[in-house]
Amino acid sequence: MLVTIHQPHYLPWLGYMHRMARADVFVLLDHVQFERGNGSSYQNRTRIRMHGDPDCVARWLTVPVAQRSLSERILDKEVDPGWRSASHASTLRHAYREAPHLGRYWPAVKELLARPWQRLIDLNIASIGLLREAFGIATPLVRSSTLEVSGAKSG
Repeated sequence: MLVTIHQPHYLPWLGYMHRMARADVFVLLDHVQFERGNGSSYQNRTRIRMHGDPDCVARWLTVPVAQRSLSERILDKEVDPGWRSASHASTLRHAYREAPHLGRYWPAVKELLARPWQRLIDLNIASIGLLREAFGIATPLVRSSTLEVSGAKSG
């Protein structure tokens, strides 16, 4: 049995989804500390390529989160109530306006971003779900917070 464990990311990249598709079980590592300010963290952000950019420079889309404590777990992290998800929708629509399948998936993306999210984990799981459906990935998901395990990420 192949088990893959990864932190839940916001609109994860293709390699993340490929790992999920190849696994027998995919564990969303949501009970560990939120990585604040880590330049390689994708827990509350993702990178997209902007259409028409001759240098193919990637742009960050970041979901702002409320800062309550340095030791907050991913599953407890709250989306900043002032987040304007409409700007994400506008940026995504502009970036992928000539993508051949935009019309097919845009209503679901727009609906996802229009919902009022309180917790980052719920937004991330919903964005992962949207991509799972688009790619036909049926790998079972398990949240680590439901497994009653403890320890550090290096454990």
